[in-house]
Amino acid sequence: MVLNERLQRRLKLIVMVASAIVFVAVAVLGFQIAIRMSQSRQEARLQAQNDELRRQIAEVERETDWLLSDDFVTDYALHHLGFGRPGSQWFTRPPG
Repeated sequence: MVLNERLQRRLKLIVMVASAIVFVAVAVLGFQIAIRMSQSRQEARLQAQNDELRRQIAEVERETDWLLSDDFVTDYALHHLGFGRPGSQWFTRPPG
């Protein structure tokens, strides 16, 4: 009988330890999933910011090209000299 009780106690101990290991493994896995989801959200946020910055850079480049264009320089010079072209506008935005 004593041997049987010892085996039962050992079996219970093994089951408890195994349960604790499984619980810890599941908890760690859960934390890793939560961290990965957070990283994915942050990556999407950063990608959206990057896309917006690229759009702004392209807009500034278009405006710079316009400001350096012959048409703009001519319009600017004509305006400051007091000669205006019929229908021309001052400081118009570049097309696009």
